[in-house]
Amino acid sequence: MSKLAPVYVFEGAWENPHEAPQVLPYFEAYSRSHSNIDLFYRTIRSIDDIRSYCSRIPRDANAFVYIACHGEKGELIPCDRRNKYDEADVLAAVSRHRENAIGVLHFGCCEFVPPEDRSGHHQRLLEASGAKWVSGYAKEIDWLPSTLLDLAFVSEVFVPSATNGETLSALARKFFRTYSQLARTLCFSGMLRSRAKRLFPERLRL
Repeated sequence: MSKLAPVYVFEGAWENPHEAPQVLPYFEAYSRSHSNIDLFYRTIRSIDDIRSYCSRIPRDANAFVYIACHGEKGELIPCDRRNKYDEADVLAAVSRHRENAIGVLHFGCCEFVPPEDRSGHHQRLLEASGAKWVSGYAKEIDWLPSTLLDLAFVSEVFVPSATNGETLSALARKFFRTYSQLARTLCFSGMLRSRAKRLFPERLRL
């Protein structure tokens, strides 16, 4: 049996007090059609949920961790808009990981990446999470295009790196060549753990 790439989706409750997945159906459809990911899903309502679920990912999983919820000006809003969590809260939450548990950390949230300090922001998340790659969005985003871009990233960057040993650097460059227009429109921003600390893309178009 071929190796499956572990994907952990932690999705906010949005405006619904009950579990109402919006991202999950897309990932389930991808999982059924491609049969190359091992999908895990949890609803998050607080920073404590993020901390708890990150801490449970097995050692050496090198998983794709996808946090999808509302965001606003550098803060995450998992459930209702009364509970907002800034970068420091998120750093503390994702730091509760086992060794090599998180391989890729992506935030499918509006405005979580600060345009004026995205290099520092990404570096701090890389160090806290132990991930090889971190990414997110630096502006308010449309939900459907961003979700489709996130799925494309899973399919064309994470899965080949996790199952075939292809390098994240080469895959990320290819991804940005293929989806350059959409990625730039949405202000997708990422960083690979390396000596060069290279940003993808090098400049944003705000």
